[in-house]
Amino acid sequence: MKEIPSPPHNCSLVNKTAHSLTVECMPGYSGGLEQIFFLQVYTLDPNRLLKNVSNQQSPYFSIDNLPAGFVFKLIIYATNRKGQSKSIEITCSTSEPSPWKSDFLIINLLI
Repeated sequence: MKEIPSPPHNCSLVNKTAHSLTVECMPGYSGGLEQIFFLQVYTLDPNRLLKNVSNQQSPYFSIDNLPAGFVFKLIIYATNRKGQSKSIEITCSTSEPSPWKSDFLIINLLI
């Protein structure tokens, strides 16, 4: 019998930088159908959706272009033709920006 998928589990933050997060989970039971995995990124205060990404292969997500030094709420779930799994929620943050890096390129010319 086909059913809604089980939620992804054992989710962990496998990498973070000042502007990106990489999250990996184990897939739950597919319900006997092809499933798609989703990750939503929310700011905490105010609670605002920043990103909504999907992966048709596995619950592995790399999210770029995030603000540095922010805490985020991540909502992860799976869907199939029967419906949506329960959601998993994790909280994580991007790294603080490095004081040694700059967005400006300085070129010194010796004449």
